[in-house]
Amino acid sequence: MLAVAVLGDGDDLIVHAGQRHLTMKRRDYENYIGERARRGGKLPRGFQKVDRLSVG
Repeated sequence: MLAVAVLGDGDDLIVHAGQRHLTMKRRDYENYIGERARRGGKLPRGFQKVDRLSVG
């Protein structure tokens, strides 16, 4: 695990990978969440090596 971010209902998740960033709304990042004791899906190419997360 790299980081933990607490998100409210209207918050967006910002994924930083090098000089690039990807802003995801709730319906976008729900596809990448895994169930208990399971992995979620992989992030898009270019964002698989995450440097930090932030809330926007």
